[in-house]
Amino acid sequence: MKDHIPEGDALLHNLVSMGSHLVIIVVSAGIAFSLPWVAQHFLTFWSRVEHEKVLLMSVELAVATLLILFVNFLRRSIRDRRVAKIAADAGLVSCFHTQGKRVRHQIANNKTQQGLGRPLRVIGFTGFSTFADPKSDLHTVIQNCLEAKILLANPFSSAVRRRIEQQPDPETAWKRVHNEVVASIRLLKSLKIAGKPVKLKLYSDLPLVRLAILGEHVWLQCYHTDLEVGMRPEFVFQHDRQEHGLYALWYQYFLKRWTSPTLPEYDFDRDELVYREDGEVEFRREAFETGTGPTVPQLEPFAASLRS
Repeated sequence: MKDHIPEGDALLHNLVSMGSHLVIIVVSAGIAFSLPWVAQHFLTFWSRVEHEKVLLMSVELAVATLLILFVNFLRRSIRDRRVAKIAADAGLVSCFHTQGKRVRHQIANNKTQQGLGRPLRVIGFTGFSTFADPKSDLHTVIQNCLEAKILLANPFSSAVRRRIEQQPDPETAWKRVHNEVVASIRLLKSLKIAGKPVKLKLYSDLPLVRLAILGEHVWLQCYHTDLEVGMRPEFVFQHDRQEHGLYALWYQYFLKRWTSPTLPEYDFDRDELVYREDGEVEFRREAFETGTGPTVPQLEPFAASLRS
């Protein structure tokens, strides 16, 4: 992980490390010079209380309590270090519980710093709460990234329709999903018209994760059957030059999905899905109904049950 620490942060890290060593040396010297004084006062104290049974019992209980607390602290520290080492080996550098506004603001800032001027890779459901909504974490990133490759769910697929049919009002639910996908497509189309390299593919199955690859970081949330994805913890994996972290796994997961010959690519010029044989030779096109749905600012993120 040290290979990924910026130069300024590395200097600060070294200064803090040197300062902590200096403090330890000063404290050690202070303890050594104070030992004779401590011993003298302890002997004086002991001569006064050695015949006080109640006080002795109180001292013994206090010492026993302190020893128990110290041992528990030591065991917890050892366990935490072991868990931290496992997390570091897996490339896990952060885990956010995203309910709080302060945490959401920190997440948005981190994503902006990591993604500006770098390639962006995204797997989402409708894409609205991921990058199309002006309040979303990646809205600024996608407009300032080097290039973007986006995977979204096809609202016309049988898997998505079956999931929507389980909702209390399937017709309204499907319209909401469709409108959010269309809003995401319109944003991507505007970026492509402005000259940004943008590609979009639509998958037909239900999503497993919401994934964003920002340079050397992967942001990951798992879809759950009962909880909206925004309520799930968000994990951050960092690229490890030794290639034994989970960053490489999730990057390969995205590449495998992106290069799947069964996924059609969206043609922004003609609003069609283009199917290619072995990813090269075009053999079929399907019109994608974009309709006259609402614009991005008019939409709200989709209901929790549909993003679960």
